Amino acid sequence: MSKASYLWKAMAAGSAALVVMAAFESVKALTFKNLTLWESHGITIAFTATLVFTLSAIFLRRELAKLNTSDALSDSLLQSLPGVVCIFNASGIIRRWNTSFLGYSSEEMLGAGITCTVAPESLNTVQEIMKSAFETGAGEADALLIAKNGAKIPCLLTGVRTNFENEACVIGIALDNSARKQAEDHVRLQSTALESAANAVVITDARGTIQWVNPALTLLTGYSLEEAVGQNPRIFKSGQQNESFYRNLWDTVRAGKIWSGELRNRKKSGEIYAEEMTIAPVKSDTGEITNFIAIKQDVTERKRIEAALRQSEEQFREIAENISEVFWMMSPAADEMLYISPAYETVWGRTRESLYQNPMSWTEAIHPDDLESAHTLFARQLQGEPVESEYRIRTSEGKEKWISDRAFPVRDKDGQLIRVVGLATEVSERKRYEEQMTQARESSEIANRAKSEFLANMSHEIRTPMNGIIGMTDLALETELTIEQAEYLQMVKGSADALLILLNDILDFSKMEAGKLELDNLSFDVRKSLSEVVKTLAIKAQQKGLEFIFDVSPEVPTAVFGDPARLRQVLVNLVGNSIKFTEKGEVEVNVRTEAASIEGTRLRFSVRDTGIGIPADKQEKIFDPFSQADSSTTRKYGGTGLGLTITAKLVSLMGGRIWIESESGKGSTFHFTIQVGPEVATVPRESFDVPLLPASRYWWWMITRRIDAFSRIPSSAGK
Repeated sequence: MSKASYLWKAMAAGSAALVVMAAFESVKALTFKNLTLWESHGITIAFTATLVFTLSAIFLRRELAKLNTSDALSDSLLQSLPGVVCIFNASGIIRRWNTSFLGYSSEEMLGAGITCTVAPESLNTVQEIMKSAFETGAGEADALLIAKNGAKIPCLLTGVRTNFENEACVIGIALDNSARKQAEDHVRLQSTALESAANAVVITDARGTIQWVNPALTLLTGYSLEEAVGQNPRIFKSGQQNESFYRNLWDTVRAGKIWSGELRNRKKSGEIYAEEMTIAPVKSDTGEITNFIAIKQDVTERKRIEAALRQSEEQFREIAENISEVFWMMSPAADEMLYISPAYETVWGRTRESLYQNPMSWTEAIHPDDLESAHTLFARQLQGEPVESEYRIRTSEGKEKWISDRAFPVRDKDGQLIRVVGLATEVSERKRYEEQMTQARESSEIANRAKSEFLANMSHEIRTPMNGIIGMTDLALETELTIEQAEYLQMVKGSADALLILLNDILDFSKMEAGKLELDNLSFDVRKSLSEVVKTLAIKAQQKGLEFIFDVSPEVPTAVFGDPARLRQVLVNLVGNSIKFTEKGEVEVNVRTEAASIEGTRLRFSVRDTGIGIPADKQEKIFDPFSQADSSTTRKYGGTGLGLTITAKLVSLMGGRIWIESESGKGSTFHFTIQVGPEVATVPRESFDVPLLPASRYWWWMITRRIDAFSRIPSSAGK
């Protein structure tokens, strides 16, 4: 055989290797997770490539050994070989090189070191191949080579030891491995995606035998990869689908079509769950179905929510369709009526269909006088503001109705307005009732004012002769009378005084009811006014054997503006009641400043006693007209029940409030505040009109210093 023939054989062997590799490159894209999805006769890509390259290199070595070293290879034949083919010695010096995909010419590479084209990260790998080839006769590995343009190209390298020109050398063959690497990366990416997919994935062969499942299926069903592989998907069947369901499923996928649907399956634990499943067939190049891939998603929770929503919607419709109120739901732009309940037709006298066609047609029925305000409120609704409004409408029959409309916004999780809903109620009857009540109240107020004016006039007219009776009685008592005559006149005077008090109460109450009671605004001395009141009241307390305590805080101003007469009236009423309803113990009056500003002072008064007290359930009623704690109180202690009513109204007129703290059988404390004009000065401690004596001894000081008529009271009374 000629030298050229040998070389052509070598070239043919190398070309065959590349052809085989190219064939396997195109097929291996169907390889996934070590599953054979095609007929490959059990030969893997890596093994085949290695075998072919090794045989090619050995063939080249044998043929070269047969040739005369002077004409062993011609450069032209080397240059025609695909891939990189080179010969280098033990020192790594290149003896032969063909121009290939790396872009280096023979002239550039002859005499250069073989590692000059190796990427730094693959240098150790290439050195190991060279060592293995020289020591064992062959070596093979993946490595990165650097092309002339600087690109790093993944290559499959094979080296076989040979003798070239009487020197031990290695024949090296490098094949561009980029396509295979890309395919492997693609498969690796797909593998990772399927491994980490949230949906369950099952791969079966054409007969339906499970070949692989991802971790999501294990999480869904409880079957591990080892338990599922080799099984039929029937292990998931729940028995809740009939045979026709599965027959349709298999007929679809075996026809090469994709099937999608919902079914109920069973977990390893026996629990039934709902799932959505899609099954897609995998076909070979010839169109034959080789595998099936099923993607499953657990929709149990979604189904439960959907069922709950359906039930909620049904309940909502049952309510909305049967209530007398008009329930409505509108888009934020007011361009679509999403829902209107049947009551609309009854209340408005218009069809619901007309509102669906023209969402704003309901406003056509609004009374002209209310239209502008209704539009204003409606605009606020569309801005997402909760709104309550009332307006009148006129039906097609001309009937006028009052409508109460409440609207509120519905927003999504991001706070965006997605709809406006509301409830419109006909309130015509309520409006008529309110109008009647208003008229009745006005009539009652007119009658009440007339009554109060009559009582005020009558009380005034009666009080004039009563003052005459009292005055004449006082004069008669100063004349010489028999004991019996004096006793009769004292009874007349007592009755007249009681009647005068009653008349005064009725007169004040009538003025208040008629709105004619006015307060004076005078400058007065607080301490002097209080001492005048307390002076008389302390005597009454002493006559009943009660201890009387009077305490004024130092910060209380002296000169203020207000109505001293009405203040005295309030104190007389409260302290008088305390004395009247207290049989033993003490009565205390306390005055202090609650707040002070440039606008004035708020004084707080407290009247405490140790009397009969007031039950908690009766405390709210005692300020009502003609009311006392119970009827027995009136029989035992007397009174009209107007005193506290008048007191409360007077306190209110003086800018204050009144309240009570009481416990039945333990006494009561009435608190009230009044607002007085700006204070002039605070009286120094040493200049108090009321001395700073122990409170329990005040009445004794007052009697001995102020009331000469009672100077003979025994000293033991104050101890």
